Amino acid sequence: MRDILTDPYGWALLAVLGALAAGPLLVWRGRRAAGCLTALALCGAAAGELLLLGMPPVAHALTAPLEAVCDEPPGVPGSPGVIVVLGAGVMNSRAPRSSLGPAGLARVAEAAAAARRWPEVPVLVSGGRARPGRVSGADRMLAELERLGVAPERLFHEDRARTTRGNAVRVALWLEEHGVAAGRPIALVTSAVHMPRALGAFRERGLEAVPVCAERWTWPGVPAEGLRPNAESLRRSSAAIHERFGLAWYRLRGYAEADD
Repeated sequence: MRDILTDPYGWALLAVLGALAAGPLLVWRGRRAAGCLTALALCGAAAGELLLLGMPPVAHALTAPLEAVCDEPPGVPGSPGVIVVLGAGVMNSRAPRSSLGPAGLARVAEAAAAARRWPEVPVLVSGGRARPGRVSGADRMLAELERLGVAPERLFHEDRARTTRGNAVRVALWLEEHGVAAGRPIALVTSAVHMPRALGAFRERGLEAVPVCAERWTWPGVPAEGLRPNAESLRRSSAAIHERFGLAWYRLRGYAEADD
C-alpha cells in the first residue's frame, strides 16, 4: 500500500478506481450529471498526471537535485576498504532465468569498473530476496560481476537486507564481523537518483561512504531534450518521486543522516 501512495502509477490507479466507484454511486443516487463529471474529472486527472510526469523537462527537474550528489568524483584517498553494491530488482523474480532490470545492469557495470580501478578491494553485494523462493537481484548481480571478470574470491554477498536501511544495517554488521574496511571509507555503488537516501542511511550507521553513481540521468549544464511525453521520462519521474518520499521518511524516522 505504501508503494502505491508514493508512486505516480499508484496515484493514477487510485484515481481510476475512484472514478469507477464514485461515478456509478452518484448515478445510482440519482445524480447522473455529477457522477459523469466526477468520473471524467478523475480519469482526466490520472491521464494528465502521467502525461505531465512523462515530459522530459519535468523528469529532469525532479531528478537533477537528487543526482547533484554525484557531481563530484569519488573522493577516496588511496583505495576504499570495500566496494559495496546495493542490489536491484529483476524483471521477473519468479522465473528461474530472470534478468536484471536497467538499474541492476547499470550498478553491475559501475561496480565492475570500480573493481578494475581498485583491483585488490573486495566487492560486497547487499540485498536479499523480496519474498522466499524468488530470485534476488543481488544473485544475478553477483553472476554478472563474475562474468565481467571480477574474480570470485573477491565477491561476497550479504543476503538478508530488503530495504535501503537494511542494506546499511547489514553491511555495517558484515564489515564488523569480517574486519573489513577498518578505518577506510567504503565505495558505495547505487543508482544516482537513489544515492542521497543510500548515503544518508549508511552515514547514519557511522559508515564513511563515498558515492560511486550508476545510471545517472542528468548532468550539470545539460538540459532536457524535447517536450513530448515518453515512457522513459515517466519512469525517471516515478523513481525521483519515490526517492523524495523515501528520503523524507528516512529522515523523519532517523534512518538517514540529514544534509549538513
